[in-house]
Amino acid sequence: MTDMISPAGTAELASVAETLAQAFQTDPALSWILPDPDHRARALRSLFRVLVPADVRVGVALRSPDDEAAALWRAPGQAHSGTLEFLRTVVPLYERLGFVTQVQWDVPGGPHFWGMMRPSS
Repeated sequence: MTDMISPAGTAELASVAETLAQAFQTDPALSWILPDPDHRARALRSLFRVLVPADVRVGVALRSPDDEAAALWRAPGQAHSGTLEFLRTVVPLYERLGFVTQVQWDVPGGPHFWGMMRPSS
């Protein structure tokens, strides 16, 4: 691995997501949550395809030249990106984990809601 770490450009975000998905493939907690290795690989790829662009909006993705390493960093004070950013991220995350939006509704003068369900397999 080379020593040069640099910010990922827009065209490199997919490879950052892939590097992170591979890095977490053998994580003990994720292996317990998603025990099937093939399903875990697909879910992690989907997960990081959502997380990487969301994090880049308030931080930076770093990568090594040959994609041996990648990291997501947020600026101080940006660990929590706010409700709107959370909602932009959480619905696609749940969908990538197998949940399906059944109904959506707005509360007058309040927030938008999604009713989601995960079909039994």
